[in-house]
Amino acid sequence: MTPIRIGAETREMLGFYHAPSRSVADAPAVLLCSPFGPEAIRSYRMLRLLADRLANAGCPVLRFDYHGTGDSPGDDDVASLPGWAGDIGVAHRELAARSGKSTVAWIGLRLGASLCALAAQTVRTGLGLVVLWDPVIAGMSYLEIYRSQSGPHAGVGFETMGFEFSDRFRNDLSTLNLANVTLPAGARVSAIVGSESSHATALKDALTRSEVRLDWTVSPAVAEWNSEKALNSAVVPMQLLQGIESKVMERA
Repeated sequence: MTPIRIGAETREMLGFYHAPSRSVADAPAVLLCSPFGPEAIRSYRMLRLLADRLANAGCPVLRFDYHGTGDSPGDDDVASLPGWAGDIGVAHRELAARSGKSTVAWIGLRLGASLCALAAQTVRTGLGLVVLWDPVIAGMSYLEIYRSQSGPHAGVGFETMGFEFSDRFRNDLSTLNLANVTLPAGARVSAIVGSESSHATALKDALTRSEVRLDWTVSPAVAEWNSEKALNSAVVPMQLLQGIESKVMERA
């Protein structure tokens, strides 16, 4: 694993490149797109393990922190969905150039999955499978979960667990609805959700209308990674990780 700097000096990001442990000619490069805030902390070990598994399978892998998050430079108030979707495009090009691979698969978790869906509308060159893992489908519902955990706040923005939901970020989330996102026709998309909720059904309908090559999976293990049980133990949903690895390694 090698730490690398990604992007322009004015919008720099920190990434970790996992070189493949063996050469597999048709294995794609894989970009891991993490969640935001508390969920990024909770999923860190799980995504690191997934990166190692994929690298052992022959995939070059890049994990990275969006600008203004994690170990990347930038202030909290730079948070924006369009900005982070753009960061995915920058990281995609960095991984393609560094690995020499013509195809890059994306795996996005929670808000990272939502950002993948947004970025896929404009980043199409070399884009392989897009895995939407437990995506945030309706931004308002997501926003209310964290607003309910915050202390008293005077303005529209708020802070919870040390993470700032600025006015701009809150406004971005309030308009996020993946049911309104149109992905490129023919794109390979694997969506993994925890239940057939009304939001999930709306997303499935939207993806079907987009005429993507859709693999739709409902698995209770999708939600378990973020459960109280998982937070207080060393539990990692290995069956789920193995399933994602298998999807990535499937031939198009």
